[in-house]
This record gives sequence, structure tokens and C-alpha cells, in this order.
Amino acid sequence: MRIKWIDILKGILMVFVVLGHSNFNYNIIKIIYAFHMPVFFMVSGYLLKLDSIDSAKKWIKSKTLQYMTPYMSFLIVNSCIDFDNKSKIDVAKNILRGGTEEP
Repeated sequence: MRIKWIDILKGILMVFVVLGHSNFNYNIIKIIYAFHMPVFFMVSGYLLKLDSIDSAKKWIKSKTLQYMTPYMSFLIVNSCIDFDNKSKIDVAKNILRGGTEEP
């Protein structure tokens, strides 16, 4: 069952995301950035239904595997492609840092 006010709120927040990523008035963008993502997280938390600690652990594990597997795969492949002039230690450091180069 859909909750109408949540759908409306999500629609408004989507408009704020688009405005925040546009060349809109800078002062308004600062105001939008102060709340639009935290409200998205609150709405998502409100809609998340976990019956027990066991179901929460299961959900966290499944989401971690779901998102980290492609991320780590991409990171390893990207680091291997960028392996040209780097030692194995530099590549390992790059992977551990999440693919960001040290300045």
C-alpha cells in the first residue's frame, strides 16, 4: 500500500535534487543542500521494515554483498588496467584507498 504524502514528498525532493545540480540561484542551492539528502534518508528509514535484529543483520549482509561486489570488481579491474608504471604495492594501496590516487 502506497502512502500518498510520502510519494509527494519524494517527488518534491527529486525536484530539489535537480535544482541542486543546476545553475540555479546559489543561495537557494545552499538551502536545498542543507536538507534534501537527510530527508531522503529519513524517508527511506521510515519505509524500511525490519522485524528483528536477525532480519536487520540479514538485510545489511545482502545489501553489502549486492553493492560491494560490483564496486570491488570494478575497482580491481580499473586498478589492473592502470597498472602500467606502478608497482604491485602501489596498485594494492590504490585498491585499499577506494581507487583514489594519492596527491
